[in-house]
Order: sequence, then C-alpha cells, then structure tokens
Amino acid sequence: MLRQIRFILRHPLGRRAPVTCLGNLILWQIRSRLSTEKLAMPWIDGSVLLASKGMTGATGNIYVGLHEFADMEFALHFLKPQDIFLDVGANIGSYTILASKVVGAHTIAFEPDPDTARHLSDNIRTNRIEDKVSIQTVALGREKGEIHFTIGRDTTNRVATDLDTNTRVVPVRRLDDVEGARNATFLKLDTEGFEKEVLGGATDLLNSGNILAIATELDDGGVEQIMLDCGFRRYFYAPSSRTLSERPAATEAQSNAIYIRNKAAVEERLASAPVRKWRGLPI
Repeated sequence: MLRQIRFILRHPLGRRAPVTCLGNLILWQIRSRLSTEKLAMPWIDGSVLLASKGMTGATGNIYVGLHEFADMEFALHFLKPQDIFLDVGANIGSYTILASKVVGAHTIAFEPDPDTARHLSDNIRTNRIEDKVSIQTVALGREKGEIHFTIGRDTTNRVATDLDTNTRVVPVRRLDDVEGARNATFLKLDTEGFEKEVLGGATDLLNSGNILAIATELDDGGVEQIMLDCGFRRYFYAPSSRTLSERPAATEAQSNAIYIRNKAAVEERLASAPVRKWRGLPI
C-alpha cells in the first residue's frame, strides 16, 4: 500500500486533494477485499468504471481520477463528439469511456486478449455506449496474420518474445484495413514496444488529412522518424495551461510524447474544450 500512497501524493490531483484521494484508496482496499465481483465505481461526468482488485490502471483512476493525468486530459480536451478515436491497446477501456461516454466521440477499441476484451465490453455496456464503440479483438501489425500474445499481465500484456511462456495466439490486422479507421482524428497507441509494426500497417491513415494527433508511450527514434516523414511534430501537453511545448517542463505534469499535425487546429480544440469534473475538482 505504500507504493499506492506515494503514487497518490505525487499525482497532480492527489496533491490538490490528498484527503479525498487517500480516502478513495482506503475505501477501495476495503470494498475490493469484501467483494468477489467487479465493482461499479462512479467516475467522471456520469461515467462508471467497472474494476476489481489488481486492475492497475483502473484502480489508479479510482484513487486519483485520471491515472495517466496529462495524457487523459489531452484526450478529454482534444476530442469532440463528431470525432473517431482509435484506442489501440484499450485494455479495460479507460480511454474509451472518456472518449465515448464523457465526450461523446465514436471509438474503435483494439484489445487482443479475449479475457481483457470481456472486461472492456462490460465497461462499454455499463456505460451504455454500445452504439458509439466498436471492439476489435485483434492485434495490429504490418501484415495480416497471427501472433503470440502474453496473457495475465493486466496493463502490460504485449506481443510475446521467445522467452515468454504464458501466451496465446491472436489474429493480426493492418490498421488501414479496419473500416472507419482512416477517418479518425486521434490515435492512442499503447502496444508495449510494438508501435513501429502497428504504424507500418497504417500508412494510409498516417498520410490522410484526418488524423491530427497520435499519442504513444514509446518515443524512440524509429517512431519519431515515421511521424516526421508523415508531417507530424513531437509535442508535450501541459493540462493546467492547455498548451503544447516541444520540450517537457520539469515543473508541471506533462504528457507522454504526442505527435501533432496542424498545431493551430489542435490548439483551438484544446482551448475551447469544456471543463470536466471529478469529485468536484475541475479537470
């Protein structure tokens, strides 16, 4: 529990409301131990998050509102109801809920692991956004086929290596072959090191005029070069000022790398987005 306390006290919302967030931690630890079922926890602007003990990303949202603070703020501030959002590596659907329940955008959510995809489906059904979300239980890659995928690792499941033993075979599709994907405005890419392969199957999307922002945790030279070749530049998002900068500021919570095309259009979206609230706190 010490690790969770440190996380809360270092988190932007945890620093703003430490008593509330630490109370959330204690309440969750008690409730999750007393229940054998997933618990429906109220989240942001009428949304609900289904979670159970051990779901790292989900429980972070329960403690501090937005587990990945700056990246989730970018999604909330950037997306509009008419958008299509690509949630690649959706896990149980935190970003999908923000996009489709809170904002009202349409989401294509990709989650290769069937067990995790069932949790994703439960969250979509609980939030009554079945008409706004399409679930694709596939991995994405450069070519159509099959690939070994790890299981039982919560948010860190990934394409398997030769050293992994607890795996299953999952189908692989190219992102360009998925109906509606080329019309997306925002791509969130969380594939635990497989990003270049995913982008290799998304050349039509990358070169379309529709996609304005791509968020990725992997920020190596190969990914950046692909982005630069397609007209994107790397930025970091500061939620409190709703500004994009080319270098992360040490004094403020910053996003992972976000690759932007047409910075002016993105900045207009960020500046005009409504303020959301979690537990009475503006976010």
